[in-house]
Amino acid sequence: MSANTFLRKAEEAIQARQEHVDAFVEFNAALPEESTRAWTKLCQDWENDSSKENPFHVVQTSKICG
Repeated sequence: MSANTFLRKAEEAIQARQEHVDAFVEFNAALPEESTRAWTKLCQDWENDSSKENPFHVVQTSKICG
């Protein structure tokens, strides 16, 4: 990869990162603060001790019949 290509890709990545940060901040501000605080704690607890419940694990409670 040439230096010019690398620089262009780095600049694009920096811009995309800022767009994602801005979108997250806007989205997060629309959620109840207690919900985001509780979710953040669940994630941090799991990151610090993976024997705790994984907050990203999806539990299937019903099946679609068809």
